Amino acid sequence: MSERFEPTSLDKLEKQYDLVVIGSGSAGLTTAIKAAELGLHPVILEKMLTVGGDTKRASSGMNAAETFVQTEQGIQDSVGQFYYETLRGGHGQNDPDLLKYFTEHGARAASGSTKKGSNLTT
Repeated sequence: MSERFEPTSLDKLEKQYDLVVIGSGSAGLTTAIKAAELGLHPVILEKMLTVGGDTKRASSGMNAAETFVQTEQGIQDSVGQFYYETLRGGHGQNDPDLLKYFTEHGARAASGSTKKGSNLTT
């Protein structure tokens, strides 16, 4: 995907898109990028003047365990530890199956984000 995303006003938008994505946070951008990779023609609608949505305001980037960043920095972590810390943080109210999926796939998501240009080290 070689196209660059640039802000534009509503009156300059094309008339037809395959997918309308609301918000340019990590979920919105990921959705639009994947759609474009699959050959769709997406548009992202963002209320702010800059790209990033609430993700841009997040102080810690992304929660994941056993990531390449942790490995590079010598940080000891595990998926199991991440699971139990997140379960405790959610006061035991987390859906166990969703939490298991989330903790087991976080490192892969982090890796995919950085391949698309995200900086998770700050």
